[in-house]
Amino acid sequence: MKPFKPSIILSVLALFTSISCKKAAVPTVQNPNTQLEAYINNSLIQFNGKASEPSPNQYVISGVSGNNVKIQISFAAPAVGTYTLGTMNFNGEATLTSGSGEVWSTNIPDSGSVYVSTLTSSPNSISGSFSFSAIETKPTPNASTESVTSGSFNLTW
Repeated sequence: MKPFKPSIILSVLALFTSISCKKAAVPTVQNPNTQLEAYINNSLIQFNGKASEPSPNQYVISGVSGNNVKIQISFAAPAVGTYTLGTMNFNGEATLTSGSGEVWSTNIPDSGSVYVSTLTSSPNSISGSFSFSAIETKPTPNASTESVTSGSFNLTW
């Protein structure tokens, strides 16, 4: 039996390491001019977005699209991290409003999340990603569900 050559072992180890250690891709804004976008039922919607901090560590991300679809995400975020939407207090809630006035909300527990990747105070800026499933609240409660995926934001205030 022939002994293995160290160079062959190192090559196999390097190949295994490069394949198994890839980092998960962080969603990026498809159009950097909009700064807020998401797929709603598999269609990309871009919003004119804005952010605010109505009280310390509580943020509101909102936007309006060209066809008057509105999105608002409110959540508490003391630092970079992942925060749950759909809780019964200000920890996290999202609302989606169609151009014709139907409203969907994350009014059930654990219906989505927000990942804050950057949070700075000078200048005030916030960036990250989000996704959620929202249940119709108006005009007919529980009549339909909207799926919001691959959302991303990069906003200042």
